[in-house]
Amino acid sequence: MNKFLPVLVFVAVLFYGFSAFAEPSFEATYNILGISIAQRDMPKRGPELIALMRKGLDRESINAFAPAMQAYDQCLTIAQSSINSGNFNKQTIDYILPYSIGTTYRKSIITNKSIDGSVVSLYKQLQMYEDVDKWINEVLTSTSNFKLEHDTGIQDTQIAPLFFARAYNRMAWAYSLMSGNTWKRYIVYPPSSIAAMVVKSINDLKQDLAYYGISPNDSADDVSKKVDIYFSKAIPFGEDLTLRIVLKSKSNDSSKEKIKSLFNNIKKVIALYYSPNISDSIYRGKDIRVFEDILKPEAKEMLNSIGELVSQMEALDL
Repeated sequence: MNKFLPVLVFVAVLFYGFSAFAEPSFEATYNILGISIAQRDMPKRGPELIALMRKGLDRESINAFAPAMQAYDQCLTIAQSSINSGNFNKQTIDYILPYSIGTTYRKSIITNKSIDGSVVSLYKQLQMYEDVDKWINEVLTSTSNFKLEHDTGIQDTQIAPLFFARAYNRMAWAYSLMSGNTWKRYIVYPPSSIAAMVVKSINDLKQDLAYYGISPNDSADDVSKKVDIYFSKAIPFGEDLTLRIVLKSKSNDSSKEKIKSLFNNIKKVIALYYSPNISDSIYRGKDIRVFEDILKPEAKEMLNSIGELVSQMEALDL
């Protein structure tokens, strides 16, 4: 054994010498909206989720809504499949849940954009709005279930964007339904039920604000201060990523300014809803129950009122 010792020492020294000059092992990192993520921190399909999200945002930026929707649908399906598998942990909250919430939100925004100004049949419009509504409710339900069953650390502010998404989608859906009544000249959907959809949308907007401690009666300065307080705290990684996807922002400062604008616009929508003309026309619309009533001025007034609410929600570059 002793006669081989010098040889073994030589080989060891030689190996160490080469390894000292060897290139360090490459570790893949991915960038999404200004956040760098190491591959080792992500779940198995993490890179795929990032690629699909980036593709969706890129297509959306050039108003190519159909391919954007396709990318978001694929991203959402993968994310929800992972969440529904039952393996819900910190990694899921940080690297999967943001894509479920973010893509659902983005789907609600581009669904209305893709319909507005395009030739889309009434049946297809209603189908698209219903699909988004189902996805929003599924993501809310699955997240709520895990919050109840596990100490997940999911904050209400992380899921808050889904309440705006549902309100926006449902308000646009209500407008299409009411338009369909006058367009088709038969009761596609009862105006009393459409009025209830509008009320639910307003309640969702109030809930979105409430998660941040904001009241519809707060001044713009109050909103600004409360948002500043929120961003002054350490925002969990998953929530930060969620906000960036939702708001299409690449920094906390950008997210802060965009969310202030969003909340102030939500306040305007709620105030508009409670204005005498809008609230009265929607209230009177509840009495439209038969075809003959569709031809009355009350039906047109209700349609115009819902249209004003949708337009106010679209006032920002969502």
